[in-house]
Amino acid sequence: MLVLTTSLQGFGFSPGVPAFELAKVDSFALRTTWDASARARVGYLVTPATLLYATGGAAWQHFDVNSACVSAGCGGSTPIVVTDSLTKTGWTAGFGAETMLSGNWFARAEYRYAGFAPTSLTITRQFAGTPLFTNFDVAMRTHTATFGVSYKFGSLPLATN
Repeated sequence: MLVLTTSLQGFGFSPGVPAFELAKVDSFALRTTWDASARARVGYLVTPATLLYATGGAAWQHFDVNSACVSAGCGGSTPIVVTDSLTKTGWTAGFGAETMLSGNWFARAEYRYAGFAPTSLTITRQFAGTPLFTNFDVAMRTHTATFGVSYKFGSLPLATN
């Protein structure tokens, strides 16, 4: 699992107002926590030991959003921290190659793109007994490259002509 965080220092969202510029101690961050996919592979053996393939299917991405306003410009005597999390469903497609190295050892390289529709999030908090709302959109796209070596337990099937 690869966790990525993108932070914008000095930029935030405060409930009830549009995005605004803040002090450098304030921030807005988006953090991916996990992703998953269910895919099919279709390939072609370019040699008896090497498979080139295309892959595609459904994808899921979970992320957390955090906006922290701790400077005096937030208008409160205590820090304002608003958070939300969401799991998005989207699609993924890519291509790769898999080859037998020696005996039961295999190597694989793969690239995948995943796209998720923009999501409108609403964060609500209470301020002096009044609910305040902030709306913002998050659009996620990922590019993933993986490389690996694997071992197949058991014997390899015999090739027939």
